[in-house]
Amino acid sequence: RAMAEKSGLRPRDHSFELQPIEGSDTLELMNVTGNYEGSFANLVEFVNAVDRSPRFLTIERLQASPLQAQGSLTVNLRINVFVRREGETR
Repeated sequence: RAMAEKSGLRPRDHSFELQPIEGSDTLELMNVTGNYEGSFANLVEFVNAVDRSPRFLTIERLQASPLQAQGSLTVNLRINVFVRREGETR
C-alpha cells in the first residue's frame, strides 16, 4: 500500500490472505488484493517500484479500466509476497 501511495495511486479496499508454502517450514505466501485509482503514469511508477523492490513481490493479476475523469484509471491487482513466518529468523 505504501508503494502505491508513493507512486500516486489512491488505495481503495484491500484484502490479505496468508497461505503456507508446501515444502517450507519458514515461509508463507501473502496474497494482497486491492483496488486503486490514479493515472497511467502513476500505474507505471507503481509497477516499476514493485519490480525494483528488495522484497520478493510478484504481480499475479493487474486489470486497469478508464474512469469518466479524463486520464484516470481504476486498477485492480493481486500481488504475491513471500514472507517469513512469525518467530522465524534467518
